[in-house]
Amino acid sequence: LFSARSKEPRPRVCPSCGALVGAYEKRCHRCGTGVAGLSFGRMKKWTARFLPERAPVSFLLLGFNVLLFLAAWIATARDARGFAPGVITGQLDAGVLERMGAMLGPAILLGQYWRLVTAIFLHANLLHIGFNSLVLLDLGPAVEELYGSARFFFLYVVTGALGFVVSLFWHGGMGFSLGASGALLGLAGVMIGYTTRYPSSVGRTIRGQLSRWL
Repeated sequence: LFSARSKEPRPRVCPSCGALVGAYEKRCHRCGTGVAGLSFGRMKKWTARFLPERAPVSFLLLGFNVLLFLAAWIATARDARGFAPGVITGQLDAGVLERMGAMLGPAILLGQYWRLVTAIFLHANLLHIGFNSLVLLDLGPAVEELYGSARFFFLYVVTGALGFVVSLFWHGGMGFSLGASGALLGLAGVMIGYTTRYPSSVGRTIRGQLSRWL
């Protein structure tokens, strides 16, 4: 208490993976999670109470996608005001999806760039969200365990947004698009890149499976 010497900072424990991190390091050397302040890893530790310990962000994204799909389904039924085939089959109304943030070329060109992100979490019908959910559950945990939850979420959002940028230019600025397909293809590309950079027999097998799937 009476010493004039400043107290030396001590190493810390990563809130995400439990690895020991140097006192002056801002990120975990093992999983890339930030350890300064309120980090993504602390949020992950809190969500572990009600999410699976393995790949929690993958399941969180799945739940968020389903929640938005149900909200859009309810809005479609409300706007129909009566019997509509889409309400029964799960085909959502394009106007509802546009209001919720689907990728709309003219709107993005007018400055609504947030649609490049919000469109990732929207889906058009039951078949659309069903197939994307299966791929997310199959591919997401592998990428999340390899790169950590924070980097996985970053890769998911960035590759999904870049996919919509490509779609926007492909359709001459007039496209209407939505879904997690771009993000999922981006995750597959990340895995192919990783197994190419660090070759091994297991990596070649994974790369071959992903290439056939793509």
